[in-house]
Amino acid sequence: INELGQKQLLAAATGDRKKALSGLLGNLDGFQQIIEKEWKQQEASFNQFGQQACNKITQMENQRVELINSLNK
Repeated sequence: INELGQKQLLAAATGDRKKALSGLLGNLDGFQQIIEKEWKQQEASFNQFGQQACNKITQMENQRVELINSLNK
């Protein structure tokens, strides 16, 4: 990204400001897409972790109930 930004600044310095702005906006769009992709991956991982945690807690609660029931017999 830094290299692309430097190229855009050089283009602006040489007078091609429209091209520089267009290129910079294109770079920002690409950066935004990278961030959105990473966000979705992190969100999916977090949701999976949440499901695993809930399943484990449910399993432990079922074991607790079974243990209490077996002690009451």
